[in-house]
Amino acid sequence: MQGLKPGEIQEYCVSRLKNAGLHEEIFTPQALEAIYTITKGLPRLVNNLVTSCLICAYGRKQKQIDEDVVYQASQELEV
Repeated sequence: MQGLKPGEIQEYCVSRLKNAGLHEEIFTPQALEAIYTITKGLPRLVNNLVTSCLICAYGRKQKQIDEDVVYQASQELEV
């Protein structure tokens, strides 16, 4: 299976979060770029990293996920 393209990451993340009931944009453009860079667009890795990002952002009491949260989450996942 090929990975998602850089332009598909946002649509993928937004659609998955909408299915879970979240209807607002919480990822900054820089965060989405970092997610793509770290995961190379592989959906399973994207899912794991985004889940970890949500947990990290919650721990920081942030409503928006920025590049710092993505890098912290990736370190915790050891991706």
